[in-house]
Parts: sequence; structure tokens; C-alpha cells
Amino acid sequence: MKIGLIIYNTNHLPSWQLRLIEYIFANPKLELVLIVSKAANCLEKNNLLKFLITIQTKIERKLFFKRPFLNNRSKIEEKLKNTKQILLEEGFSNNDQALMKNIELVLNLENITYLPYYFLNSKYGVWSLKYGLGSSIYQNAIGFLDVINKSSSIKVNLIRHTFSSKEIIDNAWFNRHWSITKTNDILLESSVILIEKNLNKIEKIENTVFPAFIAKNNELTITNFISYILMFNIILLKKFYSMLSNFFLKKRNYCFTIFVGKGNAMKLSKLDEKPIFPDKGEFWADPFIFPYNSNNYIFFENFSYKTKKGKISCGIIKNNKIINKTDVLELNTHLSYPYIFKENGDIFLMPENTEKGGLHIYKCIEFPNKWELYSSCFKGERIADASFFKDKNNQKWLFLNKGSTENVPLENELYIYKIDSLKFNTIISHKENPVLIDSRVARNAGATFNFQNKVYRPSQANIEGIYGKHININKIEILNIDEYKERIVKMFEPNIEKGFIAMHHLHQIENIFAYDAAFKTL
Repeated sequence: MKIGLIIYNTNHLPSWQLRLIEYIFANPKLELVLIVSKAANCLEKNNLLKFLITIQTKIERKLFFKRPFLNNRSKIEEKLKNTKQILLEEGFSNNDQALMKNIELVLNLENITYLPYYFLNSKYGVWSLKYGLGSSIYQNAIGFLDVINKSSSIKVNLIRHTFSSKEIIDNAWFNRHWSITKTNDILLESSVILIEKNLNKIEKIENTVFPAFIAKNNELTITNFISYILMFNIILLKKFYSMLSNFFLKKRNYCFTIFVGKGNAMKLSKLDEKPIFPDKGEFWADPFIFPYNSNNYIFFENFSYKTKKGKISCGIIKNNKIINKTDVLELNTHLSYPYIFKENGDIFLMPENTEKGGLHIYKCIEFPNKWELYSSCFKGERIADASFFKDKNNQKWLFLNKGSTENVPLENELYIYKIDSLKFNTIISHKENPVLIDSRVARNAGATFNFQNKVYRPSQANIEGIYGKHININKIEILNIDEYKERIVKMFEPNIEKGFIAMHHLHQIENIFAYDAAFKTL
């Protein structure tokens, strides 16, 4: 398929655009044949508001948030030199027009509203992204209104523009940050996968009728900017105070701890067990229960505030306490989410190790604290919260979260793979991967479980600028290699009155369950 791009300047492409171009180059079904850019002297003139946002962005970049960078930038830019480029303002020669007639899809990666006739007449139209509450100022302002208005989450629409219509092909949802600069990075970098996913299934899109897109003219004002500056500095002061209290008063901020309850959480309207307080200088999260020799062991992430690194610990649950606590797996990288399970009579541990990259399974040699590496897959990829699931037909599945770069949060995308065994000799990607692009529900929050002959997947709700605002319980309605469908049937929220601000994990087995929640300070 022949593709055209609309961008501003090929000499200063941001990371997210380079990543998309790299994807097009790497896909044998796609061919980038034309780049249409807008001359620098034709860009919108700066007004006062744009100037102020630019200054604020530069300050935030300098002090807090580095600009996303792609290591192989020079290779992509060098390859781009072989692609035909024309300026939008210079008009089109006969040769240009002939080339444009052969283009099947145009990706408008900028806020350019004037589109040539041939582009609108292309087979798949012109695709563009519309972010949240929106603003027509410029790209640095993407997400600004959502931060100011404290949007629960930010919706990004993929729009198809033709002569006759503007339609919403697909959409995704992302969590905001308290900084406009970081929110901007999250939205731009995270939205690349939305385009890639739909490029992969473009044949299904050609003749599909989608909902109409109705543009909303939400504009920023100087008042908005002043409100943001006040909010930004108040948050900085709060963070500075938290840092001081942590250092001088030995307070643990955003401290996760574990709770254990009897029975089935699905029968409860809320979770309100007594906390099992972590040892000093630690937080405990991601609990998994594992029955062994008449005892219920609990495996969990043991995070040290001193080293800023997690290890895997475990102990025996007794009288709402964890006794015989021991460390079972500690590496020179951060570990969390100790998914422990039994398969063919053996015990396996599948912790998250994003820092190392890939997915690694350990086999138990001597329970509970002697393990050896059994298998690995997804080498070099950023993998989080992987869960193993065997369905009623004995088919084996992996549910996991991914992020293609450090600037793409691991909470956005859910992937499903069908595997032959834990040796990963055969891994088949789900046809709809990522099956979800939605920070409100995508990230796993514990193992799947059965209740009344139905299968449920716990997931995190990453909303309101909070990591793990609450837990969703999702009923899996369809699961095969071509289709996946689930729906939220239950939510568990943290008890704010008792000082909890987040919860992001639930593990249910038989008649006992465990979950975590975070104190604001402890």
C-alpha cells in the first residue's frame, strides 16, 4: 500500500513521528512514496499564549522532563532522503499530481486543515489524530485543556477524512499527568500504536461505515494558562514537602500494603479488610496466594525505599499476619508482580522485570526460595504484569502489557498470545493485538479466576492522573485467536476515609483472596 505523509519539517521530526515512519519502512506491505511538508515561513505566527506555552514547556524540559529521543534517529532520517518530498505551498507539478493519484492512504501528522484534492480522493482517505478536549493552537498544547480540566482520562480519536465525511475509525484512552509537557509526551508517543494497529487491519476498514466525527472548537485562553501555572507550582510545593517528610520524618509516601480476606471477593460490594503493615522502609504490593502443604503462602513485591528496587518475598498467611517471611528472588534489577502458578505438576514463577526486558519464567527447585531460570521470550521488549491462563479447551494463553518505549506507559496496551507450552516454542499473536489500548482497563491486576463457571480478569483503572486508582473486574466473554471481548462487571475502590488513595491488584483463589492498596503516607 502506497502511503503519503503530511509533516512540518523533515529536519526536526519528533520521536513519535520517527517511530511511525520506522514502522512503515519495516512493514513489507507498506511503502512510503511521498512526504508533503509545510514551509517554515508559512507556519502560524506566534501569539502571546503560544509564546507563554513555549516558555513554560522549555522550563519543564530543562528542569524535569527530557524530550523523547530515538537512538536510531539518524538512520531513519537518512532513509527519508530517498523519499520524494514537496512543499505544500509551492503547488504541485504534473509529476507530483501523477504520484499523488497513486497514493492509497495519507497520514496527516500535523494540524494542517488544507488538504489537496488528490489526498481526499485516495482509496483510504486522510487519517489524523484528534486528542482529548483539543486545541487548534499547536502541537505543544495537546492535552493542555485536559490537564486544566482534570479530565479523568484523555480520549484520542483516529479520524478518516474524505470528500464526503469525517469518521472515527478507532479510539484509545490514556491517563493524564499533572504536567502539560509530560501529558503531551504521553499522548503523542502512546498514539503511534493506534495508527499501527489500524494499518494492520486496513482491508477491513475500506468499506466499513464508522461514526461521524464532530469537531469541537475548544480553545485555550490566557486564564487557562494562569490557572495551570498556579496548579503546577502548588503541586511542586507538595512534592517538595513530601520529599522532606520522607527524608527527615522517615515517612513513606504512596506506600502500598497487603490485605487478605476470606471467601470470594465477587460476592462483596467493597473490600475493607485490615491491612498487613509492611516492615519499615518497605512497601508490599502485587500479592499472589499459593497453597502448599496445608499452608497459604503469599508471594509479593517487596520494595525498598532506600534502594528504590523491588525483590520477590513470601511468607505464610496466619491470623491476618505474614509469618516466616523470606526473600525468594532478588536480582540487580527491579522485580514485581510475582505470578506463581502450577503447570504439569511443577511450580513456576513469572515476575515482572521490565528493567531487564523480556519475559522470564523460573521453575521451583526447592519451595519456596530456590528457583532457576526455565525459559524466556520477548527479548528486549518492555513487558509488564504477564499472566498465564489455560481455558476450558486446554488452550494456553498469555495476557501481558507492553510499552514500545520508556515514554509509553505500560498501562495502555493489553496483548494476548496463544502458546504451546511454557518453553514458548510456538507463540501466536492475537489478530487484534493490542486487543485493548485503554489505560482505564488494559493493565492486568492479578491472575484470571473462575466464578460461577465464568472467567474474570482483574485490571487496573489508571485514571485521574493516578497509577492504580481502582480495580476493575472484567468478565471475559469471547476469547479466540481472532477476537477478544470483555466487559467490566465490578469495581473495587480504595477506602479514602482510611487514608488510601489507590489500589491496583487482586488475587482470588478458592475461598481466600488478597489485594493491595496504597496509603498516601505511612
